[in-house]
Amino acid sequence: MESTMTILPSTTEPAESPTLKPTRYIDITAGSQLSSNADIGVAAYLLFIWVLSLYANGVVLIGIARQKGHILPLDILMGFLAVSNGLLALTTYPMVGVSLISHYWMFGHAGCVGYAFVTMFLGLASIFDLPGIAYVLYSTVSAKHTVSTVRAGQGNTKCQCGIVWIIIPAICAMSFLLCMLPIIGMGEYGIGKHGSSCTIKWSTKSLISVFYITILMITGFVIPVTLTAIFYYRVISHLRSLKRRYVNMDFAKKWTKVQNDTLMMTLAVGICMIVCWAPYAVVASWETFFDPSTLPVQLEATAAFTAKSSTAFTPLVHLCFTKKCRQWLRRTLFCFKHSDGSPSQQTSQTQMTQLIPKSTTMPSVSVRRSSLPSNILDQ
Repeated sequence: MESTMTILPSTTEPAESPTLKPTRYIDITAGSQLSSNADIGVAAYLLFIWVLSLYANGVVLIGIARQKGHILPLDILMGFLAVSNGLLALTTYPMVGVSLISHYWMFGHAGCVGYAFVTMFLGLASIFDLPGIAYVLYSTVSAKHTVSTVRAGQGNTKCQCGIVWIIIPAICAMSFLLCMLPIIGMGEYGIGKHGSSCTIKWSTKSLISVFYITILMITGFVIPVTLTAIFYYRVISHLRSLKRRYVNMDFAKKWTKVQNDTLMMTLAVGICMIVCWAPYAVVASWETFFDPSTLPVQLEATAAFTAKSSTAFTPLVHLCFTKKCRQWLRRTLFCFKHSDGSPSQQTSQTQMTQLIPKSTTMPSVSVRRSSLPSNILDQ
């Protein structure tokens, strides 16, 4: 009896080559992994965040523009943060909203790559801006206002903006480089786990993709957060050391109040950004280095849309902690016709917005001789 032997095809796939390969065609036929009601609810929430982001960031930019010749380096970096957040909301949120209502990604392969690139670029630019803001604040406190100028009662109120035009191009260049690498094959863009937006394919286990994601996590989250914390710690330490060395206590109180208000505003903006982006960074790291099937789809979607919420919450924090921004908000609500108060109140507010007064000498007081007693006149 003749026996036949059937050779079964091998089920072992060859190991993926570590060479760079451009982003492959993205399969968009899977559809949303959330329920229809969940998609509609998330779309409504995203619409609210979209409107709030455009309005709040617009108020910040209008307020900064109305300062005209009094724009400081810190204002420029805050304006850059508002521009990146506003552009992120303006260009990408409508695409996600339409896809959520349709329950699948509506814009094909090219739209997915473009959406992921813009989202990553503007998101990284916003995160990289945080250490820039902290550094400018520290340099303003430490270099511009030394102990000698404080004791003299004077400060260098003319801030140089040259460092800002180095920080902003560096932020854009670093963000662009990290976003271009998946297009040339180091990493990969694809549909997110919930199926209605695009991002980095965190669950890809190839060696070169894991290497790219590791570099992205370190340079795009760990290093900016660490540098931001270091600069704020040094700002607080420097303010405490200067406070103990003041001679003119009236000048010290005014200067310390202005510095503390600025510190609280920038610190609150940084904390808001980190809190919004931290869940997404944790979820992405888990999908990369651990089993992605253990993460529920709802958790991944919540982390992704929490990160998107930063575009609205960050300018709102800016508005809440800054007196000038609250005035800008009232002006926009009343179509720029709302009065900020009497001329005397406006003068005092203008003086308090200066970082350091030009002089701490006592004002001169004129007294009529006829109002003085004769014994004082003799003396």
